Amino acid sequence: MTENTGLLSRRQFIKIVAASGLTVGLGAALARRLIESSEWTPVEETRGAIGTYIRLVLLTPDRDSAQQAIEATFDRIAQLEMILSRYRADSALGRLNAAGALEHPPYELIDVLQKSRQIFEWTSGAFDVTIGAVANLIEQCNRRGEVPSSEEVRTALKRVGFDKLSIGSDRITFDQAGMFITLDGIAKGYIVDAAIAELEQRDFTQVMVDAGGDIGGSRRGDGSSWHIAIQDPRGSTGKSIAVTQLPNGALATSGDYRHAYTPDFQLNHILDPRTGFSPLELSSVSVSAPTACLADALATGIMVLGSQAGLALSERLSNVECLLVTKADKVIRSAGFSIET
Repeated sequence: MTENTGLLSRRQFIKIVAASGLTVGLGAALARRLIESSEWTPVEETRGAIGTYIRLVLLTPDRDSAQQAIEATFDRIAQLEMILSRYRADSALGRLNAAGALEHPPYELIDVLQKSRQIFEWTSGAFDVTIGAVANLIEQCNRRGEVPSSEEVRTALKRVGFDKLSIGSDRITFDQAGMFITLDGIAKGYIVDAAIAELEQRDFTQVMVDAGGDIGGSRRGDGSSWHIAIQDPRGSTGKSIAVTQLPNGALATSGDYRHAYTPDFQLNHILDPRTGFSPLELSSVSVSAPTACLADALATGIMVLGSQAGLALSERLSNVECLLVTKADKVIRSAGFSIET
């Protein structure tokens, strides 16, 4: 298996940015105020990290301090990458996957796994970070131009299940050989939340962080909104299916178009832990939630659950809304998911 180090070429970087599923802009009123006032200016920077891109935007009258905060935030992101990335053999997660056990795990890895367990329970197993053995099988077959057989998938599924994972403060262990954790469905959101916290600790109260389409906005400020365009999963790059506002919290989108292994999108990177294959009803799910970590994981979980169970779940959870697009191009949204017309 060829290791992906998470380092991006310029071509890969552009491709990922184009396929993120979400684009962000300043609200019209906020943009107008920035033009009229020389005091507040947007300061932004985008870099490759965790196998995708991270974009930081700060609205501030102090450009020098903003640049210092951006550097500190990217340092924090690099620390988290060394803990949570499955693409790095030397990360904490990489060492756990290789050895099947990890002594004295970092707090952040324990925290992400505990949050993952909670969402696993909320989604009745539709979101499961232990799906890695199946994900690896499909990725390996894809590199050979093949699709795995049902028997190969069934064999890989024997190494999947949260009940086979033991999480303690001093040790994390797999209860079965050959298990593999992937945090692809939650780590980006977790990093967005950590980046926002880092910026807010430095007194930047008007910020936006975008990690490959998982977007969080500062929870403080003057109430101005970030405008977010949600990509049409079957449209050309840059074509949106809806525009919404992000005055508070986070928004994440999962879609079958992000990493499709078959031309018809029927097999893609989003996998049902109960079957080992991709769910067939939805082409994309956008979730707004109080945190990017929650929005990220729920977008994946609802893709697997499908529209009926997914909408029911969002109704049960506080301050969680969703917009779903079926493979037949039908748009469904929860009652509280607002879009601009």
